[in-house]
Amino acid sequence: MQIHGMTAPEISRHLSVLKKAGLITTRRRGRYVLYQLDVTAVARLGSDFLEALLR
Repeated sequence: MQIHGMTAPEISRHLSVLKKAGLITTRRRGRYVLYQLDVTAVARLGSDFLEALLR
């Protein structure tokens, strides 16, 4: 099955990269894994990026 032009394994790989980068958190609920965006980490990334550009 494809969602938004991506296969399930592709989505899984992307989520793994985002988790390793600290941008999302996970919580297991039975056989399912719930993913949640870490808004604080994403906001920090934005401000750090802008700060680096302005140097």
